[in-house]
Amino acid sequence: MDLKSLKDIPATFSIVKKSLYICLGLSLCISIGSMIWSYSLCTAYLNTTYIVTNEGKAIMLNSANKYKVDQFRKPEIVNHIKEFHKLFFEIDQFDYEKKVNKSLHLIGNSGKDLYLTLKAKRYYSTIVSNNLEHELHIDSIHVNHKTYPYRGELFGEVIIKRTDQKLENTQKLHSYFELKNVARTEDNPHGLLIEDYIVSGL
Repeated sequence: MDLKSLKDIPATFSIVKKSLYICLGLSLCISIGSMIWSYSLCTAYLNTTYIVTNEGKAIMLNSANKYKVDQFRKPEIVNHIKEFHKLFFEIDQFDYEKKVNKSLHLIGNSGKDLYLTLKAKRYYSTIVSNNLEHELHIDSIHVNHKTYPYRGELFGEVIIKRTDQKLENTQKLHSYFELKNVARTEDNPHGLLIEDYIVSGL
């Protein structure tokens, strides 16, 4: 190794050191930029809410303050309760499986337990064998949306008819339950799940 090569070593080392500093700086910039971008996305998500329309559809609303979120949440809760009860109780011999399965996306384990209990009591087989049609009339829905989990109560009646529309029977329906926030999905657009469901009258 000649003297010139030895003299070039400090210069080469300096270049390598500068390159390392540049790479480190770029890595830090990318990391910080990613954190800022993630924070902005989270902030935008938290400032986004969904409201329910008169048709019961959820639409996105940006930059809603907490008061507006609370204000719009109650109609969603009420609509979620209506939708579950209509799907679960307003059935006939042809569509009960499809509607009940759809309703189970809106309720937790207590709903699945109720379904299995009714099935064991031949509730659904009676509908099929006797050609029955169940029609739900909701009298009132009470919701406390100011506490969490939300609490709800429904009063109504199930009118049981034969397919010839002759009145067969009427059952009073009273249910009490809690509702919790969950991720919104296509099967659960309101982002709510009914829990601890208790029903009387069946």
